[in-house]
Amino acid sequence: MAYGSEGLIANVVVLVNPESAGGRTRRRWPEIARALERAIGPFEHAVTEGPRHATSLAREAALAGCPLLVSVGGDGTHGEVVNGLLQRAADAPSRERPALGIVPSGTGDDLARSLGLPLDVDGAIARLASGSERSVDAGRVSFASDDGPGVRYFVNVADFGLGGEVVARVNRGGKVLPGKASFFVATVAVMLAWTNRPMRLVFDGGADAWEGIFREVVVANGPTMGGGMVIAPDARMDDGLFEIVALGDLGLLSTLALAPAIYGGKPTRDPRVRRRRASRLDAHAADGVPVAADGESLGRLPATFEALPAALRIRM
Repeated sequence: MAYGSEGLIANVVVLVNPESAGGRTRRRWPEIARALERAIGPFEHAVTEGPRHATSLAREAALAGCPLLVSVGGDGTHGEVVNGLLQRAADAPSRERPALGIVPSGTGDDLARSLGLPLDVDGAIARLASGSERSVDAGRVSFASDDGPGVRYFVNVADFGLGGEVVARVNRGGKVLPGKASFFVATVAVMLAWTNRPMRLVFDGGADAWEGIFREVVVANGPTMGGGMVIAPDARMDDGLFEIVALGDLGLLSTLALAPAIYGGKPTRDPRVRRRRASRLDAHAADGVPVAADGESLGRLPATFEALPAALRIRM
């Protein structure tokens, strides 16, 4: 990490998504910028102008050799920035990439929750100035789409099935409500119309396989999703493994009855809720089951999810 003469971090680049949190980040940016400058000193910044723009901006900053790249926005923004960092050189050691700083200003802010960062802007910025760096795992997902095969990286949670459709609906809805409210409304709407699908899940290249009717499958690097739902309480972001949570052929009423266990991190003995740790998952389905990662809709099954140990350095 490079420091200036007064001990402040030098050559920092800040990427801002003004449309995150339903446009509230745009209104708050002057306040956020002042707090950042007080904490870390002068910095360069760039404003995203549309989908995937943060990815290209992050890649450019990484190639330019900046030591710290700060992402201001929601989980989708942070996910795009991660993709820019990891696309720079997928096989390069993480120490050759910038460290990543997170300022949560989004709808769900689940990455910040999973990392144990403050959810308020001032608290998160204070961590940038005084915190240390932590190496965390990332994930790579290869998926099908109308444009052909795709590859994306994620750092917190990927999922497919009902959850993939919820993410798509939240994004289409403009995120005008606070985090949990946006996800709750979208989840209820999708639940009313969703049909569970037959799928085949293959773990670690064939070490084990599950086949049956599934409602949703979560590939968790971090423990929380959907605006604070603790879907994978045992997930660790530095052990090289995903916690995979598969919801079987649950209906609306049974899902609601099990919601405290499924989404609240509490144990359940219901055999339709299955958990397994793995570093790779290959998922197949006969029809177009939607896939999402870190708050972004990607494509559909078939998909392969691979853990990338210690792929990122997070400024904590």
